[in-house]
Amino acid sequence: MPRRGRKRKRIVREADEGLVIEENASTRTHKINVGDPEATTAASASAAPEQASDGSSAVSSPVRRPYYKRAVIEVNSWGDETLEPLSNIDPAILDAYEEHEAKYNAKRRRHLKLITLELAPRFSCLGSPRSGSTRESMEETVLKTAKVVLGLSSYIDGNLLKRASGFLIDWDKESKTATVLTSALLIRTNSPSMDEWLAKDEFVPHAKVHVHLLDKNDTTVTAELVHYHRHYNFALFKIKMDLEAQIPSFNTEVQFDQEIFVLGRDVNRNLIVNRGGVVHKGPSGFERHHHMFIGCEVDECCLGGSVIDLDGQFLRMVTHPEMIMFISSAIILKCLHILKKHDYIPRLHTGMKFSAIKFLDPVVKEKLSRKCNIDAGLIVTEVSYGSVAEKVGIRIGDVVESWNGELISTTLELENFLLRKCEEHLDNGDGIDSNVETLVSLFLY
Repeated sequence: MPRRGRKRKRIVREADEGLVIEENASTRTHKINVGDPEATTAASASAAPEQASDGSSAVSSPVRRPYYKRAVIEVNSWGDETLEPLSNIDPAILDAYEEHEAKYNAKRRRHLKLITLELAPRFSCLGSPRSGSTRESMEETVLKTAKVVLGLSSYIDGNLLKRASGFLIDWDKESKTATVLTSALLIRTNSPSMDEWLAKDEFVPHAKVHVHLLDKNDTTVTAELVHYHRHYNFALFKIKMDLEAQIPSFNTEVQFDQEIFVLGRDVNRNLIVNRGGVVHKGPSGFERHHHMFIGCEVDECCLGGSVIDLDGQFLRMVTHPEMIMFISSAIILKCLHILKKHDYIPRLHTGMKFSAIKFLDPVVKEKLSRKCNIDAGLIVTEVSYGSVAEKVGIRIGDVVESWNGELISTTLELENFLLRKCEEHLDNGDGIDSNVETLVSLFLY
């Protein structure tokens, strides 16, 4: 039924083409109409009804954006139009336009809160048409793995310390207890030095950690710290939860230049997807020997997030998103294995830092091969004062070609070798602060 009301000599009525607001004057009329702007008069516009009670402000009602046309006074040679001044339009019409524009915008904001109409907070790498014919399979892989990727946050005395991501690596069906793997930086309070080898980072194991689940109610649970490791920069937490998703397996074979996805969660639990590759380079003198690198930008919230291959298997975990570093799953699995057997994870200290010949420029590698007959190995870049290495005469510039007869070509391979030696040492009944004999083959420069 038509509705009538009066305000500033206006008549508000409903017509077939929509709401019409017009000046109550016989000599001149401006209209605000709903409908095709091309089908209205030169001074027409559309608007939403004034009262919420008429149903137009409901989320399910039609969305009608107000508009009005102004008469074209002049068109220059470039095609630019000069419109009639706003002073020619009755103020009541302009007031009505602003009023209904506000209602329209409020309605659009309500619509955009619906999950089905919500705009993506960010565009993932899979949203690009350039994803190609493999997009569907890659999207399926990412969405399947995303079910076990969670957001975490840490607090000290109620104040936010850090936000990070993590992922489930185990779930006990009977106790409904899950294990979450993330970065130990989640509970780090201070990092006074860029040199990680100085081990000056400060951690707070008593920090309160929340894990933000992915259920319909957006449940948040408090996590219990199981273990954290300063050197390898990972932390394990236990939480209570139901789980319907399958936990993906680990792939310990990491290939340089391999294509990968980095998954994490932002503060609103939205999935973050970054796509890149494993960079063909080794760590610097300030970085741990087990670090590897990702060739793409990684969001800060992806700290502790999972790095997966195109089959959805876990390859590694992001340890430093700013420096785009990660730790391989081979190191993680070996650490978890030793932790389960012996309740702690020791490390062998060689007293040396290395860089791999493998990552040198080909020009330098060719010269090394030509002059020294060396094609692979680890170049000694630093020897600790008073270490066994210094005492036996190892110096900067020397090349370690093998360890216990095993050829080692990267610092990651060395870290895996040292972890194996640690496990063997513990299995033999030896403990922390004991010595391990290792035979190295050297090229003395």
